Amino acid sequence: MPPGPVDPTDPPQAQWYVLLQNKDCAGLDMAVSPRKASSADGFALWSAVSSICRAVEQGDASGWRDAATRLSALIQPGPERCLDRTAYNLVASFLAAHAQNPTESPPPWNGSSTACPLGLAGLDALDGQGPTGRPSSGLAGGRFQLAGRFVDVVTVMVGGQPVGVEADPARPGRWMVVIPPAAVAGQVQVTAAGSGGPIPGSLTFTYLRDPEATTAPEPPRGSSTTTPNIASSTPQTSKGSG
Repeated sequence: MPPGPVDPTDPPQAQWYVLLQNKDCAGLDMAVSPRKASSADGFALWSAVSSICRAVEQGDASGWRDAATRLSALIQPGPERCLDRTAYNLVASFLAAHAQNPTESPPPWNGSSTACPLGLAGLDALDGQGPTGRPSSGLAGGRFQLAGRFVDVVTVMVGGQPVGVEADPARPGRWMVVIPPAAVAGQVQVTAAGSGGPIPGSLTFTYLRDPEATTAPEPPRGSSTTTPNIASSTPQTSKGSG
């Protein structure tokens, strides 16, 4: 199976692709549910995928029939549903091979490249606002999560300089990067590369000028801040004798 890659923010229906990629037919059969389908044809499509998985990996003869019946009522999903589209093509490919040679085991279906196009789409400051394609921070920079689709990320360039990147252990498929501090406000380009070469997409990161202090400066040490006694400094006039 070609890697998705599946993004952590993809809906549950897309997460089923991971089970298919791992050839976890039992797990896929348990996971596929009409309540979790995110498209009108989602349950029927992934039920067909589950059936073909059983037929190919477990030798379940009924899987061929079930998959063919379900697929006949479906149309190929559009490119915007890249994971579903690849799953549909997988079922169609296996059914075509089985129709030509019913007694032969189908050849492995590897596809080409990835199911979905790779790309750097944004940065997420993990502040609850979600990823953005126009990231920014103060001059200190900060820690951000890369948003997009990646097989792996080995290098991130910020303003032409490489910075450290590491996989997020809590969210497979996501990587963390530390944007370095800057001396002055301005914009820099952010790009990324994986083990297979440059990852499509670039971002413009904006360093914002830090807000200036608005509090009054402290008085010099040793100076008095006591308000003069106006009354005591007023000249006294003497009363004439009557």
